[in-house]
Amino acid sequence: YVKGSISDPTPIPMPNKTHGSIHWNFERALLAALVPVTAATAVSSSNPLLDGVLGVVLVLHSHMGFDQL
Repeated sequence: YVKGSISDPTPIPMPNKTHGSIHWNFERALLAALVPVTAATAVSSSNPLLDGVLGVVLVLHSHMGFDQL
């Protein structure tokens, strides 16, 4: 369903902090946490807690990165 006509302006979405500064800060914190978690996982032999944290952080980081493309 098409609303309006060709001459109508494009609607501008309302500002939302979760898509702005909070999202950017969370992404940077996730990236900062990725480095020590990766190093700690490599240093410790097999720790299921660290492996789980690394898996979650990598999936979140990849998802947010691909979402930016």
